[in-house]
Amino acid sequence: MTLKPLSLLFLSLVILTSTIPEEAVSQVHGIVILVSDNEADLTLAEKVAEILNAELVVTPWGLYSESVVDDILEKDPSFVMIIGGPKAVVPEYEKFLENLGIPKTRIWGETRVETSRAVVQYLLKDYPSIFKRANIVIIHGWDLPAIVKAKQMKYSIPIFVSQNVTDIPTIPSNKTIIIESPYSMAIMVRFRKYLQNVTYIKAEITPAIANEAIERAEIIIKRAEKMLEEPSPKLPSSISLLDQAKRLLEMAKLKFESDNYQEAYILSLRAKLLAEKAIVLSQMSPKAPGIEIQIELRMLQIVASRLEKLGYDVSEVKALLNKAQEALKAGKISETIQYMNKAKEKLREIRTHQWRRRR
Repeated sequence: MTLKPLSLLFLSLVILTSTIPEEAVSQVHGIVILVSDNEADLTLAEKVAEILNAELVVTPWGLYSESVVDDILEKDPSFVMIIGGPKAVVPEYEKFLENLGIPKTRIWGETRVETSRAVVQYLLKDYPSIFKRANIVIIHGWDLPAIVKAKQMKYSIPIFVSQNVTDIPTIPSNKTIIIESPYSMAIMVRFRKYLQNVTYIKAEITPAIANEAIERAEIIIKRAEKMLEEPSPKLPSSISLLDQAKRLLEMAKLKFESDNYQEAYILSLRAKLLAEKAIVLSQMSPKAPGIEIQIELRMLQIVASRLEKLGYDVSEVKALLNKAQEALKAGKISETIQYMNKAKEKLREIRTHQWRRRR
């Protein structure tokens, strides 16, 4: 789906909002952080939300959810910060925000490691003084025990690393902490060579951690299964990846039952990663004609209904969307798009009026 650029008005709103002085953060109404339920991105987003006094909306990794759209609308944001790449937080959400004229920015990298660095750079640029009271926590990006420890720390910003990372950004933080578990110890030892005044925390792969890893893998596998059940062409490789993920998960459960928690944990991680790849590949499969238009039309209908519940007059919008629905049923795609574009213009007018009232 090709995303159309925002109008100059909404570009100006993005610029105004994304450069809000840090001392005014608490005075800004409705900053929302949108993130996937990937354990690394979610932990990062939770810590940023805590420091910036923002609200959090969580979407299933790699999926578009109508309930998430409704959650964003209920929070009535003035600005949405998306943490994570388009594989994690799918582009349909950006389309939704643009349709409604809600300023947004996406902060991300190709991996969770690069995403955490991008977020830190964003904070250093726009809110540098927060690091005077925040701790920096260095963690291997796929080390669930360490991530769980980091979630429990107040005013801490995680920086994720991997076996390919040899350094971290120089940050004038209050305190630097390294969290490591048996899973990541060999990788984390390299940072001892040049980091000074660092606190080290050990995290263990406990039965609870191994069980959580198994449960996370199960969730992603079920999502992949659901996506592959949809009536559209599937790439054989996505089905093969899902089968491999299921086998690894069963092996993980057997290891867990035999009290081999570290092996159960590692197998669960591998199963989860394979299931995520299956989800990504399933999204690359050819879609039936008109399916993207149906998704966007449904999205606009949800937006209109939600605004109506909030007390806005959306009668013109609903009338246009009804005409779009009728045109789509008749197979008149170009006419459908015309009605939808007119509906978007009306929705943006409503949002612009609402944003101005807040100032």
